[in-house]
Amino acid sequence: MNVLLNHIHQSLGHASFSKTYHTLVSHFYWPQIAKDTEQYCRTCSICQLSKESTQYLSRLLKPLPILERPFTHISIDFLFLPQVTNKSTQVSYDHVWVVVDRFSKYTIILPLPLNYTAIQLINISYTSIYPFFGLPHNIVTDRQCEIVDKSIIAILRVKFLEQGLD
Repeated sequence: MNVLLNHIHQSLGHASFSKTYHTLVSHFYWPQIAKDTEQYCRTCSICQLSKESTQYLSRLLKPLPILERPFTHISIDFLFLPQVTNKSTQVSYDHVWVVVDRFSKYTIILPLPLNYTAIQLINISYTSIYPFFGLPHNIVTDRQCEIVDKSIIAILRVKFLEQGLD
């Protein structure tokens, strides 16, 4: 069977399964002819080398800008951890928020409570990052998608202004 499949498939110029199958069934029959033909066409080494790629073309990489000051550009990531409970406060944590200054590589690791919310993230950044380093100009995630997170920065600015007016 393989000799016959090889001959028909090559004589058709390594055609698709459909063309190879229809040529075979017009002249021959055996049980599981469709399965054998499909298997042969799928494993044909010449067809594997010449078929079109199914992967998307990758985009050109965009280099990150060269920085001049610390904490103007930060990268953030959220990491899962085994659940830990702080014995003094009875608060359970299952994530850490990793904030890295891209200029100095200074790293801040902050524990996050179970089921944290965006408001909690803003409050944590307001108490743990902003007083020491100020507001970043932009934020880069672990997927290298540049984010200018205007909503968080706007909320922090409003909160800062409210604190300044008191």
